[in-house]
Amino acid sequence: MGGASAAGMMDCSETNSSTVFTESLLARDTRRLLSMWSLIQPALPAESDLIHGHIRALKTALATLAEEPQGQRLALRIASIAAQDSEANALVSVARHFQTPKEVNLELTWDDLNELFTQDSAAWRRSTGFKQIEDELLARRVTRSYRKGLRLAETLAPAQSGSVDAWLSVNATKFQKWVQHITHQLELLRPGLSEKGKAQLWYLGKLADTLRMRSGLLDLEQATQQAHLKKGTLKIASKCINGQIAKMDNRVVRLIEGCFKIKHKRFDNLVVQAIKALGVGGVVFALSATSSKATTNSKALSNAKSMTNTAPSDFKVHDNR
Repeated sequence: MGGASAAGMMDCSETNSSTVFTESLLARDTRRLLSMWSLIQPALPAESDLIHGHIRALKTALATLAEEPQGQRLALRIASIAAQDSEANALVSVARHFQTPKEVNLELTWDDLNELFTQDSAAWRRSTGFKQIEDELLARRVTRSYRKGLRLAETLAPAQSGSVDAWLSVNATKFQKWVQHITHQLELLRPGLSEKGKAQLWYLGKLADTLRMRSGLLDLEQATQQAHLKKGTLKIASKCINGQIAKMDNRVVRLIEGCFKIKHKRFDNLVVQAIKALGVGGVVFALSATSSKATTNSKALSNAKSMTNTAPSDFKVHDNR
């Protein structure tokens, strides 16, 4: 009901919506690249100005890809699942707020992205650090990310007696960073993981997505409060957005158990076994087609579907609306 209303009222074209989604996929792939460079950072020579400059360029591109369109995308997504037309209409009004000249990013073109990802591929091939990295160092970097995330996750249990929202307001940014690194780095070892390891990777991926969604929703709520909306529209939109934030909070609590149910020593063994099964030469730094050729939205969408993982049989999502 709400989705139909949102689709009918939105002035932007279907192509524009697809472009917003594709930019999200490109941001995701750029995050992956940064996680990969973080993985081998100790093996990079300090004097490698070219590679370090490239890493800075990736960070700049990510900041650009992840800014304005995300708010519009989230507002439209919530509008599409709204239970009432009044909620969908309010959220569409919020989405229109993002349709300003700022939405057309003149600082980062498709040619810029193609060049950036081409340079990344060349940098990997030139990197002597990657060629010389040892199994032990690779394992230490992956397990370091896990320990960082685990330590934060362990502090959530006492917080549940109070407010999960309060815990996330303090820890969400750091927690998201480490969960994201673990997910991307462990993905490299997927072929060598046991079934339990692959299930844990699924939970980690979902948790990373949830934390990123929550962060985007918080930004959307802030932007909504600053938008020039009618009082009634603002109240309805804000209620919907905060309802989604609460769902993300509940989902974080459910997913954490599957992500960090094993202690760091067992996880260390899991990683070592996976690396031994593969060897460094078998670790493939694979990204989606959008990383090598960011030319068509359809290709990006097709690739996103092909990378979807199957949920472990013991996980059920309960999103009560």
